[in-house]
Amino acid sequence: MSVRPTVPTVHAHSRHFTASAVVIDPATRRVLLIDHKASGLRQFPGGHVDPDETGDEAAIREIHEETGVVATVWTPGGYDVPGARRVHPVPFMVAEFVAPPKPHKGEPAHHHIDLLYIATADSTAPITTQPAEVDGAVWLPLDTLTTAAARADVPPVAAAAWQALTGQTL
Repeated sequence: MSVRPTVPTVHAHSRHFTASAVVIDPATRRVLLIDHKASGLRQFPGGHVDPDETGDEAAIREIHEETGVVATVWTPGGYDVPGARRVHPVPFMVAEFVAPPKPHKGEPAHHHIDLLYIATADSTAPITTQPAEVDGAVWLPLDTLTTAAARADVPPVAAAAWQALTGQTL
């Protein structure tokens, strides 16, 4: 029997799927952000899509793992597809980002293709962050995101998600 050499699972040209969500509480006009360990910036909760998991399932799981928040994926309209076992929510957008290196895991910078959903949740429910996952989590007013030490995409994407969800501009 031959021994196969160990090949790193993540290299500089790796591209893999992640799922995240713009989690909004429409009643309070707040959005849920996590303090990302690797970048040090606030961003939408999310993470890697596990095997046999859909993007929406991964986003909901990651929101709960990182923050303790129970969220619901929002999708406009609903369609019946005869014979389909399930119709999965469509991401609000799909964007490719450079993921920062994780030297402690031996991972160089690589690429994440993020399936970004819109979700809703109650901002008055307690947040219970997982220190292994994130450095913190906070609900912030949508109109203050430009001063929130957030990743550059957060303010415009949150504004677009608010408009898609409510039909209103910020």
